[in-house]
Amino acid sequence: MSNTVKIHDLTVTAMMAALIFCGTFFFKLPSAFGYTHLGDSLLILSICLLGTKKSMYAGAIGAGLADMIGGYAVWIVPTFCIKALYAYTMGSIMHGRFKDFRYSWLAGAIAGGLLQICLYTMCRV
Repeated sequence: MSNTVKIHDLTVTAMMAALIFCGTFFFKLPSAFGYTHLGDSLLILSICLLGTKKSMYAGAIGAGLADMIGGYAVWIVPTFCIKALYAYTMGSIMHGRFKDFRYSWLAGAIAGGLLQICLYTMCRV
């Protein structure tokens, strides 16, 4: 029975990583500092549905693959780490500290988004 749960968790995490990849790779708009994409909204959905740990894997793998296949090889490792930290930050706020707060998902998304902006800015310099 425990193998079934582990296989189920692996499958759901892989499916969410694939959705994050598709949202990042296919739905992007070029901007002055890279591109804007739908992958982060799918990462937020993943954190809400799957929790922190599985979303860390899904976000890091999905966004990292999008950078690798999209020709941004230099950003694979920073994206992998930053998306995992984003998921950890949002998940720990949403499911941990403020789990009884009605808008904990929004507070976590804002905190994770600010962290992501700061970390990508530091990597760019």
